[in-house]
Amino acid sequence: MLKEMLSHLFRRFLPASFCIGALSASPALAQHAIVGVNVVGTDQASDQTKDALLEQLQRYHVKTIRTSLGGHGDRYTSYVITAFQHGIGSVVFVNPSAGGTINTHALPADKSAGRPWPVPALSDAAPEEFRKWFTAELAKLDAAGVRITAFELGNELNTPRFNADFGAEKTPGRKLSLSELANPHDPQATAVAGGYRVYLKVLAAMKDVRDHSTINRKTPIVSGMSAFMGAGRTSVTIPDSIEFLRKNGMDTLVDGYGVHNYPTGDTRVAASARAAQLEQSGVLSECKQGTKPCWLTEWGLPNKDESCPPDDAARVKAAQAERAAFQQFVQEGRLAAILYYSWSGVLPFSWQHDDTNSKNDPYTIFRCGALTESGKVALNPM
Repeated sequence: MLKEMLSHLFRRFLPASFCIGALSASPALAQHAIVGVNVVGTDQASDQTKDALLEQLQRYHVKTIRTSLGGHGDRYTSYVITAFQHGIGSVVFVNPSAGGTINTHALPADKSAGRPWPVPALSDAAPEEFRKWFTAELAKLDAAGVRITAFELGNELNTPRFNADFGAEKTPGRKLSLSELANPHDPQATAVAGGYRVYLKVLAAMKDVRDHSTINRKTPIVSGMSAFMGAGRTSVTIPDSIEFLRKNGMDTLVDGYGVHNYPTGDTRVAASARAAQLEQSGVLSECKQGTKPCWLTEWGLPNKDESCPPDDAARVKAAQAERAAFQQFVQEGRLAAILYYSWSGVLPFSWQHDDTNSKNDPYTIFRCGALTESGKVALNPM
């Protein structure tokens, strides 16, 4: 599921407890996970707004955020540096199309087609141009002494909302399988598979640049085939995306698999049922013992109440149950990070300080000038 698009391609970020213990799927190292929250749109926010956001994060002891690199005037990168200088690390979303100029297969924004922003195609990504761009960005981070928590290459690239290789939706709700990705007679599947192969070349470029970093050569790289899409939404499933990329060498390039999940807010669903859903839906099924761990870089629960303070009781109960479900996977070494979506924001695409909650994204946890009770649950260390 996707909610918000930062400056045309990114979307969500923010976090809270840092521990590297779960970077390998070993029970002995599985007692903790990185906990955090997505931060949206800081590249277009005013300096005053960004300072206010930083003060909020510090006030509530947030230790990790998910944000991006680049952006308007490189303002995402500068915010990552500023946050680090104030004790806040970043899981950094990196656009695999960065640095490239070819947009042969890109699709324009078309709200009627479910595309509120322009969508690039993985097949148009340019690995060598990406290498040059990422080298320059990483040099800025290294020069500032910034140690990144993780680099996440891409966002929900297994869906047409962030990957134009799916083409215009002709068969809404189609789920492309591993066997279909290997079928040369299936035009849509062939295009998606071709983009996935280009993605692996970009991953290789990222790893090579990272390996030569003075400060970040050990920073984990996380894949971005991340969204669990329900019925009626076109995608390649998370397991089939990961397995296709594994078969083509991804595990030599990454340290974890980025996944997203937006669970039910039904308070009657117990933690055990939620854990089963995470397994059976495929969100966490590929992060088995002996493989790479999953990084849940987006999860969230809605609360549409716009009163101040909001009535948050139902979301608190659902968040407690979901966190209990996560705990099982953390203890098994299968889940390395849990990053909530999102801290604060105003739809559709801008981050603004808004004490009234008017038009707020219902998934946000900072409302009416304070962290909500469900936000406190979501950001508790694990």
